[in-house]
Amino acid sequence: QPSSASKIVVIDTAVFFNEKLGITKIVAASKSLTAELAPKRNAVQQLVARIDSLNKEMAAFQANAAKGIPVDEKTVQSKVDELERLKREGKYQEDEFNALAQKRQSEIVGPVYSEVLKTLGEYVKSKDYGILFDASKDQSGMLIYASEKYDITREFINYYNTRPVTAIAPVPR
Repeated sequence: QPSSASKIVVIDTAVFFNEKLGITKIVAASKSLTAELAPKRNAVQQLVARIDSLNKEMAAFQANAAKGIPVDEKTVQSKVDELERLKREGKYQEDEFNALAQKRQSEIVGPVYSEVLKTLGEYVKSKDYGILFDASKDQSGMLIYASEKYDITREFINYYNTRPVTAIAPVPR
């Protein structure tokens, strides 16, 4: 009869972040991060809304021009200039927000998540499971843990290195 170490088990780490079912420390850290980033996220969203509004104004100018309705060229040009400026500013703010969000995620949620994964490894060992896969959609079956019994890295390297050497064709330049 095989030992329980041959068990292959799965876990859905996405549930760790679920407000009702998740790990309270991760949920709290995620909420803290969301609250901290809210003002910057709102500023970016307002800028995107302003760009959308200007795009609609530009479409209206084009529709009027197509109908033969006179359009003030200075007004159109000022809107074009403003739209281009806002697009540049929007790209900058979005990139800045994404960098900040990534940095703060690693600072706020990262340590808690690392602690959870460490504890998960200890739990898996204590249960004598052999292999653990993450079943969350984000991870698509990523291997989280495998007991040393299932690690064939050294074994394969030794096997490969002891095979007869075959010539490798040179790469043409």
